Order: sequence, then structure tokens, then C-alpha cells
Amino acid sequence: MSFWSATIRGSAVGTVCLWACGCGPISDSGSDETKNPHYQVGISRNISRDYPGAIEAFKKALEANPQSADAHRELGLIYYQNTHNYAAAIYHFEEYLTLRPNTPQRDLINGFIVACKQGLVKEVSLVIVNKEVQRELDELARVNFGLRQRVEALSQELMLATNRPPGLPVLATNLPPPRPTPGTSNSNRPPTPLRDNPPAPKTRTHTAKAGDTPASIARQYGVKLNALMAANPRLDPRKMKVGQAVNVPAP
Repeated sequence: MSFWSATIRGSAVGTVCLWACGCGPISDSGSDETKNPHYQVGISRNISRDYPGAIEAFKKALEANPQSADAHRELGLIYYQNTHNYAAAIYHFEEYLTLRPNTPQRDLINGFIVACKQGLVKEVSLVIVNKEVQRELDELARVNFGLRQRVEALSQELMLATNRPPGLPVLATNLPPPRPTPGTSNSNRPPTPLRDNPPAPKTRTHTAKAGDTPASIARQYGVKLNALMAANPRLDPRKMKVGQAVNVPAP
């Protein structure tokens, strides 16, 4: 345990003991600051762990007496020890030291200020790390969105390609004229028919059974999984049903 940790813990325990005995916090002012009714309410609420109520009461004590060093000290302790509002704690501790420059508690309060500043550094570091992680997540989301769009576009192209009617003729444009046979004329030769695309390979139909998956069907028929999925562009492996027809391309 560090010196400041031991000092801070000892101070907190001592303060609680004093409150529990009804003596109130130690004051080195020698004034009537602690007799302010709002200050007394703040002490009472602090002992009962009503920290928001204690903060409100001590602030009212400062409104009545802006020079109340004791109220600044109590607010600093609550913000530091209970609500962990380190910036507010530093402000009230420094105000206390300004109003009580010769206080015997000066070293202790300075220790609190150092601890609060360390807490602020940790908070800022955590915010920076969280922002960096968020930027990476945003970039991954952007890339993922682009990939999904590309996959959808490819799926549409594949569906159009696989649904093309077999034997659809290709327009014969810019083809050279047929050569005449020796001893014959072009007029006596019948015209060359337009070439058709080769017929699409025959496909088979598989009726899905319980436990079937695209991978198991592809293995059963000796075809590649990619070819099977291309022949069934609307097949969802997660929603296959018993009795569903699955097109099986030729191997």
C-alpha cells in the first residue's frame, strides 16, 4: 500500500469515527462555520450516506458563507471518496487550501488532490481507448456493409445466368460469308444455319431428407458445393425442409 493510500484510508476512517461519536469533522478554523444549519444538515446526511443531499446542503452553506473552508473540505471529500467526481473534488480541496493556507491538514489535502488527478488521468485514458475501439468498429461495419452489397449483386448475376433458357440462339453478327465449294456457286448452296449455344448440362433433382445439407447432397452426387449452390440460387441452407426439391448439376 502506498503512502497516500494509507494516509487517505486512515483519514477516511478517522472522519467516520468522529462523525459516529457525534463530534463532527475536525475544523482548524476556530470560527462558527460548522454551526451553520446547512453545514450541520450536510454532516447529518453524509453520515447517513445521503451523498446527493449532503452535497446540496454544503453548497447552501457556501451560498450563505462563500468563505466557509470547512464546507469546501467536506464537499471535496464527498466528491473524491463517494461520488468519484475528481474534477469537483480538486476544485473544493484547492479552495479549502486557499482559505486555510496554514492548516495542519495541508499535506493530507494535497495527497487527496494528487489521488484525484491520477483518477482523472485514468478516466481520460479510458475514454481515448474507447474512442479508438469505436472507430475500428465503425470501419468494420462499413467494410461489412460493402461486402454484403457485393454479395447481393453477385447473387443477382448468378441467378440471371442460371435461369437463362437453354438453347437460346446467339446473334450471328460479323460472321464471314461461307466459302463456295469448287464447281458450285453460292446461289446453289443452302444458307448456313445460325449456330446455337451448346445445350445446358442436364440437371437432376434431389428430394431433401431429414438431416440433408447442401454439403452432404454435393458429396452424395459427386459435385462441387459451389456448383450445387449456383444451381439453387434461392436455397437457404438454414431453412431446408424435408421434401424440398434441390437441383443437382451434372458433375
